[in-house]
Amino acid sequence: NRYYAVGFTATATLNTNAYSAALNSGLNSVDCPYAAGVAAGSATGGNSGATATVFAAGKGIGGVRADSSYVTATALGTQADATNMTFTAGAGGIISQDYTGTSAASYLTIDDKKVLRNIRNGY
Repeated sequence: NRYYAVGFTATATLNTNAYSAALNSGLNSVDCPYAAGVAAGSATGGNSGATATVFAAGKGIGGVRADSSYVTATALGTQADATNMTFTAGAGGIISQDYTGTSAASYLTIDDKKVLRNIRNGY
């Protein structure tokens, strides 16, 4: 569901060629406009804007909702060429009211090779 905050905490410097390739592959430029020099972890609460790299959870448990501080272990290649088109996106969420702190919550990562890793169960 929407119990996880997701995104990249690493600074995302967008590559024009990579963005053009994404547009040619069907990326909607209205929903995802090009913004040079995207700041790491912006839009922690609002979840909006061209420079957002981290999105807070839509729901919470026990009165706590995961924000950008729950997203860790992320990385982003330069996207300049095929060798550097790498990433690791992170997600952190509260799935049990007994494990609401950042040191006990559930953590997942997914990388450019589509490998999903469960870093911590969170229950």
